[in-house]
Amino acid sequence: MTISTIFDNQKYSILVDSTVLMESLKNIEGIEDICFFNTESNAIENLYQKEIPDNFVFICTTWDAFIQFRKLKNKRILLLPQIAFNIDDATSIYSLQKLLTSDFDYAVRKHHEWYSVFAETSQPLCFSGKGSALMCHLSQSIEMTTINDIVLEVDNPRSVAEYFEIALENHIDEANSFRIDGYLDIQGILIAKGINFRLKNYHEYFVNNLMVLVNKSSNIKILVDNNKLTSVLIDNVEYLNDFIDLVSDDKTKLPNITEFAIGFNYKLQNNINWNFNSQVNEGVQGLHLGIGDGEVGFHFDFITTNIEYSERLC
Repeated sequence: MTISTIFDNQKYSILVDSTVLMESLKNIEGIEDICFFNTESNAIENLYQKEIPDNFVFICTTWDAFIQFRKLKNKRILLLPQIAFNIDDATSIYSLQKLLTSDFDYAVRKHHEWYSVFAETSQPLCFSGKGSALMCHLSQSIEMTTINDIVLEVDNPRSVAEYFEIALENHIDEANSFRIDGYLDIQGILIAKGINFRLKNYHEYFVNNLMVLVNKSSNIKILVDNNKLTSVLIDNVEYLNDFIDLVSDDKTKLPNITEFAIGFNYKLQNNINWNFNSQVNEGVQGLHLGIGDGEVGFHFDFITTNIEYSERLC
């Protein structure tokens, strides 16, 4: 089922906070209407002087707009928070094109299936695949939410990630929801940071070139021991210390696994482009582990698509 399903098959518009991006989207196939969110007036303006709809896919490229769009009332909004990933037009266009062809109905069904797995399984969750073997021990006190209705609620915006992944999180100074042990063969890495990002003196060259490094590589492997990331091998070169530098001010500690997530977007499986640092990519069918909180330092997602869940004991 296409994206119109989440808007109850009503008309929707692409909403942007950049006039430059607006112009770039004008000739994209499948886009019928584009609106502009004016953060100065908290108002929506229509590029084509049409009637302004009540349903939007919002491509957000500024923190100001990220804060202010919640003042919009009586709207259904699916959020693409480009500002947390990459704000260039090429990444926005790629993200939107992949989103428009995604299967939302399938994703919601998988949400319900995995919610049951997480809620009812008492044994460790075991995953395996080419070059990968992972065990996830769930705590007794995990908290998670799932999508009950595929249709977006009015005045209750959701991000793309909420549809295409189900995630468990570990927070600093709190009891863990899970414990991870094992190793993964990685196909892609995403980088994100939050509005309160405050890491200073990080290796900017490494961050800017990480996506290039990853996509030129032929082999990426990570090792996790008792929820700690202990190795990141890219073409047999160890980069763990680079990642330690980028997730925290404390350079003495191995990074904790802060996120364990299952992705549902099978339509990305054969045509994903890892060159784009896009939130859409983290929802690809497979599994990803995250380090960092995006606030003290960066948040990284290590994503694998070549892995399967086994209901048998590890």
